[in-house]
Amino acid sequence: MICDFCSGSGAFDPCDGYGTSPDSFPNAGDGVDCGICGTSGVCPACDGTGETDNDTSDNDSGEYGEFLGVMT
Repeated sequence: MICDFCSGSGAFDPCDGYGTSPDSFPNAGDGVDCGICGTSGVCPACDGTGETDNDTSDNDSGEYGEFLGVMT
């Protein structure tokens, strides 16, 4: 299945794969480091593969879903 946290890209959606939040305006330099991916930009839920396991019996979104406000 496609990973919900990176939409299958392997790049973490909340920080757009950059490892920081967007700047308030272009080149402001005020984007904060992403605390979930550790500034790597790689999706921690699927380790950058873009896919989750095929076990659909548990719909637990895990520790990352809780941070993102996803119902667990």
